[in-house]
Formats: sequence, C-alpha cells, structure tokens
Amino acid sequence: MQEILFFDVDGTLLDSQFHMAESTKKALIQLKQNGHRLCIATGRSYDSLLRTHITEMIEWDGILCNNGQLVLDKDRRILFKALIPIESARAFLKIAAKKNYPVVVKCKERFISQAADENTILVHRHFNNPLPKVGTLDHQEVEAMNIYAPQSEDYHDFSQIEGIDIIPCALNYAEVSPKGVSKASSINYLLQYYGHTSYIAFGDSPNDIKMLKNAKTAVVMGQSIEEVKRCATLVTHSIDQDGIMAACLQLHLLKEET
Repeated sequence: MQEILFFDVDGTLLDSQFHMAESTKKALIQLKQNGHRLCIATGRSYDSLLRTHITEMIEWDGILCNNGQLVLDKDRRILFKALIPIESARAFLKIAAKKNYPVVVKCKERFISQAADENTILVHRHFNNPLPKVGTLDHQEVEAMNIYAPQSEDYHDFSQIEGIDIIPCALNYAEVSPKGVSKASSINYLLQYYGHTSYIAFGDSPNDIKMLKNAKTAVVMGQSIEEVKRCATLVTHSIDQDGIMAACLQLHLLKEET
C-alpha cells in the first residue's frame, strides 16, 4: 500500500550540524523506490531549509515550512501560504521589547528586533543558523517569528494578541505562527493534492505534537521529551542510533536486507 510520510527535520532527519545518518539516507531512498510519498514538515522557513541541503537528497513530494505557514508541492509550487497580520506582529514586538526578549522576524529579509543575548546565540548555534541583523518592522509580510525567552516564561502577556499561535519549544525559545496554522492543519493540503486520507508522521519536538496526534501512525524519536513521546504510536531509537531506519523496518515499510 502506498503511504504518504511526513518528516520533521531537526532532531528527526538531521542533527544540529545538518548531518544525516547513512541509514536514514538509505531508508529515504528505499521508501521512494517502494512507491511511498515523502514530505518535509519543518519549523524552518524555506530559505533556512535550503541551507541544510536536505532538499537536494531526494525528490520530495511536498514541503511544509514554518510549521505549516507555507506548503509547496513536489515542483515547489505554493499550495498554501498564510501570514501573521502586521498589527499582531507589531503588538507582539512591543510586549517583547518591554520584557527585553529578542525576536527574530521571518520575512523576505529576516531581522532580529534587538541585539542577541546569550540564550539567542546558543539557540542559533544549536540549529546551525546565522544570526540576522537588527532591524525594524515596517510593512513587510511576516511569515513567522521566534522569541527567545526563559523556559519559565508562560507567554500569558502575549496570549491576548489576535492572529497568532505560540508554541514553546524544548530550548529557551518559542515559535510564533499565524493563528490556526500548524503542521497538522497544513498537511491536509498535501493529502488532498495526492488523494490520501491518512498519513504517517515522524517527529521529536513540541511543534510536532499536533501532527503526531492526527497521524494514522506517529513515530517519535528516542531522544524526545516525554510530552512528545506520549503522542507516539511507536517510540523508535534516537537520531544518532538509526531511529528512522529502525522505525521503517518495525512498521514494515522496508524489509530487512538478507
């Protein structure tokens, strides 16, 4: 049976230095050869995703960026695009400035709202992402935002802002998306495009939870936090212990070589 599979990138397919295990590469190639459709579902923006070079490894059947804010088909044509309302972004940045939290605004020319603090630098280093220049919000189209704050921040002061959703992450930052947009909601555009009614998901992070909960089969990487593991149909090995290949074999998507 032909399946459609959605893979998170960081912590699922790639480690923090953009390295992919040889077993994972082999699994992706064999899955394609077996006729399955493979899609990316990442919190990265499209330009950030390209820097990982993962889009060059195989012919992907679809790409979701910024946690579903942008959906591309196999030919990189836009199936769906959402934006954060400009007034919502301005209100968010105003509160963040009062709290002295840096915010990276993802737009055509991404920028950071103030000088990066130590925490911001550490998060960018973890994801192997360059720090953008300090800038201001004028009339740019805002795709998404990242705010860098202590894990003790509950984001209550931001919760009254219309037009956004906030996902606190395992590290000291949170992802800000257009209201109602998630990996789970945007997967539906590719399901409809290809005529599927269900999917298999692979993930490791809080921004994968909705996608995992809505999947027919939810595979969670072994190094994930407990909150994410509770969504799993299958908890596989960690990313550095051939977790993708192990899951594909256990789910009989691939056969053990003899």
